[in-house]
Amino acid sequence: MPSGAAPVTIPFTLRNGMPFFEVKANGRTVPILFDLGDFSTLRLDRSVLEQIGAERTGAGGKIIQAQGGPVESPEYRLQSVELGPVRFGPVTASMDAHDPSYQPDQVGQAGFLGTGLLKA
Repeated sequence: MPSGAAPVTIPFTLRNGMPFFEVKANGRTVPILFDLGDFSTLRLDRSVLEQIGAERTGAGGKIIQAQGGPVESPEYRLQSVELGPVRFGPVTASMDAHDPSYQPDQVGQAGFLGTGLLKA
């Protein structure tokens, strides 16, 4: 933590033992899971990206996941992401995509928060 910076408290809940956050992406509340093994910033479902008006950047590529093969994941630009009292922006997010042979457990999430957002 930078010298003189005050600690920030961000509320979360546990669902099936997994940390679950409510973030605001482009002003809309989105339920997401915190994925400590994901070094990206944010991955959101295609439907959420459309609903919040995220702009496709034209970039993206293949991502390798713990299970299944590589999948295409285009990148999008979000004007802002709010996690508790902290606001980030603009943020580059990717579309949450999975190999058909592996679909993550669903506990009501619409995407995943990676550690990359917190390092920004």
